[in-house]
Amino acid sequence: MSVQTKSQRLFFALWPDNKVRKAISAVGKRAAQQHQGRLVATDNLHLTLSFLGNVSNSQRDCIGRLAESISITPFSLCLEHLGVFPRARVLWLGIKEQPNPLKQLAARLDKGARDCGIQLADQGFTPHVTLMRKVNQLHEFEVEPIHWDVNQFCLVQSVSHPQGVEYRVLKIW
Repeated sequence: MSVQTKSQRLFFALWPDNKVRKAISAVGKRAAQQHQGRLVATDNLHLTLSFLGNVSNSQRDCIGRLAESISITPFSLCLEHLGVFPRARVLWLGIKEQPNPLKQLAARLDKGARDCGIQLADQGFTPHVTLMRKVNQLHEFEVEPIHWDVNQFCLVQSVSHPQGVEYRVLKIW
């Protein structure tokens, strides 16, 4: 008799501190006044580095060892413009220029996830914070730049509930 292990839906992310989260949330609330769609819960705001999908316990252990081996170089982000992923119908807040430490961190996490046997989607890395879902078009407005000093990253679990999704930070490095 085999014991079936339950997988977890995981991703690596940058998790904003309260000050940055509050500023991002304010942009989201302003966007909701001009867009039809569903606002992302303030507690769920983040910037995905690598979406892992459903991960087994052994893969989770492997990515945990990978993350432990990474020494993050602190860097700053400037969230300053809006965009839409039309196919996904997602309104997002993003950066114009990717700092090298951000690109290197995302690439290292992707490579490590693949080395752990996780199949990742082959889409380019577009660093962004999702503000709204089910948006059909972008109504641009001026965004006051939000400066975000980054010195850590985290592993997050996505848990679905009847009332929506909840993101749980499992570990911070």
